[in-house]
Amino acid sequence: MKQNKRILNFSLQLLGRFMIFFAILLLIGFALQSKMNDSLNREVEKFSTHQGESLAFLYHNLLQTEIADLNKTAMLIAAEKITPANGVQSISDKGQLGGLLDINGKTLWGVALPAEVKLQCARTLQGEPSWRYYKDVGLLVMVPVYQGTTARYLLCKLHIVALTRWTNNFLSKSSMIYKQIIS
Repeated sequence: MKQNKRILNFSLQLLGRFMIFFAILLLIGFALQSKMNDSLNREVEKFSTHQGESLAFLYHNLLQTEIADLNKTAMLIAAEKITPANGVQSISDKGQLGGLLDINGKTLWGVALPAEVKLQCARTLQGEPSWRYYKDVGLLVMVPVYQGTTARYLLCKLHIVALTRWTNNFLSKSSMIYKQIIS
């Protein structure tokens, strides 16, 4: 009987120690999981921020190159080194339509634009290149064409399919990489 009590007492002590050890391990596990989760979230946030900055830099450079090319063509048209029709044709490409508009926003050559671009036309006539994305139209980039010191025309380039496909393709690849990282 005494020996059974001892065995029972020993078993209960061993079980108690095991339960305390298990509880400590459980607490350590929860703490590690929380720490790992926080660390992973910070890394994903850094990655997303870096990816956003990279995309912003890329699009900024693409738009600056686009505006510089349109400005060169606008200067050639203004200097009458090329005809407006040839200028519009030179900036048109697959998925990109060029156009020359008068100061009222009416198409003289190339792509016909909807009435919703009037505000952009007015801003561009003030002398600064502009760009804007229209949901059902595409990305529209405009630069003024000067005659002397006065803006007389607007040279525009409308990106319809090519930029949209590239952007969607790039973003879908980026989201797949993101999903792989967080998995």
